[in-house]
Amino acid sequence: MRFLSKLIVCLFLTGCASQGVSPREHNALVDWVACQKRAAATLDDGVSDPFSVAIAVDSACASPKQAAFEAMTADMTYSGEMYARPRFDAMTIKTATEIVLLHRRAMRVAGRSAE
Repeated sequence: MRFLSKLIVCLFLTGCASQGVSPREHNALVDWVACQKRAAATLDDGVSDPFSVAIAVDSACASPKQAAFEAMTADMTYSGEMYARPRFDAMTIKTATEIVLLHRRAMRVAGRSAE
């Protein structure tokens, strides 16, 4: 699916422009990921199950997530959007979990360098 491949590339690599992503899509994705990073830093206690924290992160960033979905599906029909929505939601929970785990890893590394 085109928009899921864009999402993966834009979230984990720096190649949004080379993937045919519009400025609207790019800005929406950047805003959404920034929200997730802030939410992970605020909500993660470092002990709770990463998936549970990811659900809270996803919920905290519902508005930027919706903006990203709308930007990514702007050229789709209603049926296409309805087909894409559950796949997008499943991917976003995985993405939020990865962001929580990356946050934890960064906190561990920062803790080591402070010693």
